[in-house]
Amino acid sequence: MRYPCVIEPGDETHAFGVIFPDCPGCYSGGDTLEEALNNAPEALAGWMEDMMDEGFPINPPSSFDEVAKNPEYKSWIFAMVDVDLDKLSDNCLLYTSPSPRDTERSR
Repeated sequence: MRYPCVIEPGDETHAFGVIFPDCPGCYSGGDTLEEALNNAPEALAGWMEDMMDEGFPINPPSSFDEVAKNPEYKSWIFAMVDVDLDKLSDNCLLYTSPSPRDTERSR
């Protein structure tokens, strides 16, 4: 599964900061953009593992375009990070909203 992340640009005195909008409290970083991107999958997998171990559902990923339109991230860098949920935990709860068809059936 691919999750969008946003990266706050760093400079000579500040690290590059990585956040995952769909995963509150999940963040990473690195002294370079490359290091930040390399660290991001481990941070995401660790956050998801912790959430699953605690019995919390995992939000499905937002679309890249949806995240990129957020004015809060103007001038940030956007990327997608892969995570294999099957390699994490047996008690994964992926939250999905009901489809309109499911809503119609329940009426």
